[in-house]
Amino acid sequence: MSDQWILTAAHCLKRGTVNDYSVILGEHRIVDDDGTEEHPKVAELVMHPLYKYEKKSFVTGGRDNFIPVYDYALLKLQVGFSLRRRKKHFSSAS
Repeated sequence: MSDQWILTAAHCLKRGTVNDYSVILGEHRIVDDDGTEEHPKVAELVMHPLYKYEKKSFVTGGRDNFIPVYDYALLKLQVGFSLRRRKKHFSSAS
């Protein structure tokens, strides 16, 4: 991993192209734009080669269950990022 790669779940990508996706870095609240956000372009998508849905035999409501396996993907950004440049937010349960 490096400052250009983001790990995500493969099921979130649905095998699109780089133009189908956007990344927001430095976002704390999606409804507020506080000026710390960056929107780098995605240069490459790498899905795990064994990613798929497998039928599992556990029963919930009498129907078949399918779960993702090897549910990993990487997004390579056109430019690197540094989280140290951003305002850090931390919320703790009280």
